[in-house]
Amino acid sequence: MWATNLKIVGVVLGTLALYTLIANEIPQVQSEVPQTLTLGANVTPEQLVAAGEKVFNGIGGCTTCHGLGTRAPNLLTDEKGTGQIGVRCGKREPGKSCKQYLFESLDNPTAYVVPGYQPIMPVMTKQLSPEQVWAVIAFLESQGRSGRRECGRREPCRGQYRSQGDHPGRRLPRVPQARRPGAGDRA
Repeated sequence: MWATNLKIVGVVLGTLALYTLIANEIPQVQSEVPQTLTLGANVTPEQLVAAGEKVFNGIGGCTTCHGLGTRAPNLLTDEKGTGQIGVRCGKREPGKSCKQYLFESLDNPTAYVVPGYQPIMPVMTKQLSPEQVWAVIAFLESQGRSGRRECGRREPCRGQYRSQGDHPGRRLPRVPQARRPGAGDRA
């Protein structure tokens, strides 16, 4: 009886050793430690978009669902002939600008769910800092848009809402002022 038990223990230990050796040969994925996003007062629109791309592809985890277009709409490609998110975001909900729609999608993702998808998105304003949220919005707005964005009565400049009235029902955190290189520089 002891001989049988020793054989079973030997087989189990041998199997564990074999699987341990195999597991140690598999290359391990290294992840970077998330860096704090610090945007100063002199951030340019290009820097804000670049920071948003890093958040979108990294700490935000957005590509997990929005990269394939199976669990959630693909934000970086032409989704079903409607264009990239920067083109279609202002057309999703009547009366909302692209910026308002994107902020609402991050702050209250169940307010509008794209037809054909389930309401599975978490509230990103609880997971990301206000700077990270605004950077992601700037990045998404830049997708599919060509040329310079016009500012005026209908669309606020510098990535901000003109007033509290631009976004119903919520006091918005301020986004860092975007500044074009050379604007306001002293000689």
